[in-house]
Amino acid sequence: KQGTDSAKMRGRWELSQAETVVIKAGTAVVSTSEGYPSLVRLSGIVEQASALMAKKKRVILVTSGAVGCGRSRLRKQMALNRSFRDLRAAAVFEKNTPYDSACAAAGQLALMSLYETLFASREVECSQFLVTQQDFDDANRRKNLQYAITEILDVGMIPIVNENDAVSGNLGYDLPEDSSFSDNDGLAALVSRLVSADLLILLSDVDALYDRPPTDKDAKRVARVVVDDDRNDDDPKNDDDDEKNKVIYGD
Repeated sequence: KQGTDSAKMRGRWELSQAETVVIKAGTAVVSTSEGYPSLVRLSGIVEQASALMAKKKRVILVTSGAVGCGRSRLRKQMALNRSFRDLRAAAVFEKNTPYDSACAAAGQLALMSLYETLFASREVECSQFLVTQQDFDDANRRKNLQYAITEILDVGMIPIVNENDAVSGNLGYDLPEDSSFSDNDGLAALVSRLVSADLLILLSDVDALYDRPPTDKDAKRVARVVVDDDRNDDDPKNDDDDEKNKVIYGD
């Protein structure tokens, strides 16, 4: 028990030493169950990110939520501009198509306006980056993106990054291969690598990290994962060995 407590304290101390921090806020975090922006949670994220910046930390926010904001806007415009028959057809379409890049296009401005207002209350300036997978695959685009984010960080602003869903695809997550990120977790990891971040924080409605989907009855909590850059995963002796995998299970 004492060793576990010591490891937790050491881990928290290491987190506090991070200079460049990437925070990922997913749809379940930034939105309510009705699909509207959660002002309570967004305000908390903005307040804590601003507190880190006040300590001279470099903070990047990777956010979801544009689709939810856009869907409510599209509903309103449909009600204002369409006949009853059109509304019935739209309702069927929306029920069968939970995700659409038109929603992202309609909602991105609203989401950024909300972030700008919240950060302004903390006297923090923000900037927007809409990216696609190609921005990381192409060397020149990746270099330009890295330069722009670094410049924003250097002047004390917070970059807010989201996938450019309006051009990534229109068929939900059934997209052409390599045209889109699998989710914003993957995007946050790519951004972290791009800026050589010391810490990546994934905000989620899941209560912990598990070794498999948490809905699986055999799922086990992972208390700590230590990356071993010198590990050879091709060595058969490393198979099925938690210690060598540096995965520590527990609460």
